[in-house]
Amino acid sequence: MLNKQEIILSYIRDGKSQRQISRETGINRKVIRKYIKKYEEKRRDLIFEFTSFLYS
Repeated sequence: MLNKQEIILSYIRDGKSQRQISRETGINRKVIRKYIKKYEEKRRDLIFEFTSFLYS
């Protein structure tokens, strides 16, 4: 079974859709969506913190 990091990398690096990842791994698409959503939220927060730091 793939871990969260491998699923997110498949989505970003390989350009696979959530549906493709779900089919290939057997993991529910809602779970895949949750992993990706949490990743994107953390990424957005880090970018915001970094840009705030640069301009302060």
